[in-house]
Amino acid sequence: MTICEIRIYRQADCVHGTYSANCSKECHCLSGSCESVTGICMNAVCQDGWRGFACNETCNPGTFGANCSFICHCYDNDTCHHINGTCLFNQCAAGWTHANCSVACNPGTFGANCSYICHCYNTEICHHIDGTCPVNQCAAGWTHDNCSVGM
Repeated sequence: MTICEIRIYRQADCVHGTYSANCSKECHCLSGSCESVTGICMNAVCQDGWRGFACNETCNPGTFGANCSFICHCYDNDTCHHINGTCLFNQCAAGWTHANCSVACNPGTFGANCSYICHCYNTEICHHIDGTCPVNQCAAGWTHDNCSVGM
């Protein structure tokens, strides 16, 4: 008669935010922990700026935030921070403002740093990025593609 002994080893649970062999990889689940072997988030929701089954991949370049669903609006198409959307040197693309360049210029302004004033016919609101007016009609005394040149 032969007696065999089988031993089954189970990896101990990893500390919160880690998974894989020796708990060597990080997961970024919104709440709760991830599964200790695969890293899959139990709540299936990642922290802002993270994506993937284990929430271990940063957002694709040009996106940030919750579900990587927000678009970066950085100067010269620079990539923003994957979590909070801040741009390098805090420089926003024309037409955008706020700490993470996620807010369009106030109505009546456009361009870099939202520093240009709209001059549209009948006080219509211009496009926040390039200053073009609806139906391309400028207010009296103004001309150019974005009504920025006084006559």
